[in-house]
Amino acid sequence: MQSEPDGTAIASADRFTHVVQDEAGFARARQAANRAWALIPIVTASGFAGLGYEIVWTRQLSLALGTEMMAVLGVIAGFFGGLALGAFALDRPIRRSQSPSRIYAILEAVIAVWGLISVWLLPAAGRALAPLLGTEPSAVLLWAGSLALPTLVLLPATMAMGGTLAALERMTRQARGEARVTAGVYGANTAGALAGTLASTFLLIPALGFSGTLLCLAAVNAFCALGALAVGPAAKADTEQRRPERIRDLRLTITLFATGLFGIAFEVLVVRLAAQVMEDTVYTFAGLLAAYLLGTAAGSLLWQRSGRDANDGNLRGLLAATAFACITTAAFAPYAGRLVELVSTADVFGELAVAISLFLVPATAMGALFGLLAQRVSDQRGSVGSAIGINSLGACIAPLVAAQVLIPGVGAWTALLAVALGYLLLLPPGRSALLWSAVPAMLALVLWLNPAPSLTRVPSGGKLLAVREGPMATASVVDDAAGVRYLEVNGV
Repeated sequence: MQSEPDGTAIASADRFTHVVQDEAGFARARQAANRAWALIPIVTASGFAGLGYEIVWTRQLSLALGTEMMAVLGVIAGFFGGLALGAFALDRPIRRSQSPSRIYAILEAVIAVWGLISVWLLPAAGRALAPLLGTEPSAVLLWAGSLALPTLVLLPATMAMGGTLAALERMTRQARGEARVTAGVYGANTAGALAGTLASTFLLIPALGFSGTLLCLAAVNAFCALGALAVGPAAKADTEQRRPERIRDLRLTITLFATGLFGIAFEVLVVRLAAQVMEDTVYTFAGLLAAYLLGTAAGSLLWQRSGRDANDGNLRGLLAATAFACITTAAFAPYAGRLVELVSTADVFGELAVAISLFLVPATAMGALFGLLAQRVSDQRGSVGSAIGINSLGACIAPLVAAQVLIPGVGAWTALLAVALGYLLLLPPGRSALLWSAVPAMLALVLWLNPAPSLTRVPSGGKLLAVREGPMATASVVDDAAGVRYLEVNGV
């Protein structure tokens, strides 16, 4: 007959069991931390490739259309249109998948293949568009063709891009074992986009040309796909599925759509104003876009770092801050020409400094604002796909609204004030909403009653005779001191 174990033996066995469990827990925690750290370069590289493609596509389309501004607006509209469709279409598969890393790898592979196809497809489509438009196309036909071309030709790639951020957000959430990661993922992805904008414009395209740059970007996509497969799925305990829900708050949906519309409209308006005092080249656009992305990334990461809740109080504060920042840019923009003159000897770096002065503060507020809104959607649905889709849908129509409605209707500078006041209209109702909106609204009223001086450079002793702001350019008629009259288009 066996004797029963004594108390000492039982206690030793319990301690051994606890030690083994603790070591297993530490091992799982280490593995999760390593997986989360390994995702950071993938998240950043994905943004690098996405905006790199946008720069190359803009350059290719500008050669096909013969105008830089039309190409910029067309690619922006097509880019965000594809993002919206992809985000909506892929949201549910990504949410329900037990292996979002596998879906993400497939999406990156699609982007890489279509990026390589666009080496010849986009120029070929541009050549086919010219005979369809004719030598003197109507404005409606010209705009329809210029917007439809990039939207349709680039749709497979941009739709795949629309699902990558949602997949990365879910992969990061699983790896870290926490829900509040949305703003951080968006910020890191946007920081990569900033690097992709600068590298593509100033390094890759001049050195390798369009084809070589697209090949490099496809290699970045391949790195992201292979890296995601190497990191692998999270443990099954982390893949807890949630039942799909609709966004319950109609105001949240409206705010997401409107902030996408206002944010890109603000970008288009500032680019238009800056074109009158800067060199108005592809490098100018790249510098302005880089400054916009820098602020957006900083705002998202700051919001993630703050650890604040996505409640109505914080939403009011960020909406009011964004409105105030946009109004401040409107107040400064007419004097940007003087800053350009001060830093003109610095060439590219001088233009970048001017771009940062115009974009950094409002874009930072916009980045934090989207981080809050996306986190609220993620808390409801367990996925950020719907937030990306709704926001991108608003961004998709922003170039058309800005170029065809706001600029010809009220002028680019006045439209900046209108965009800023639009953010105030999104404030959640309540007594505090009046307090938050008071200062930005009063500042906008003061600026509207005392319009800013024209950005058109008038020589000493001369005078400005007429100004007309159209969808494509701002034209001015100026007399110099000798009475010689000349036409100035976008500052030239």
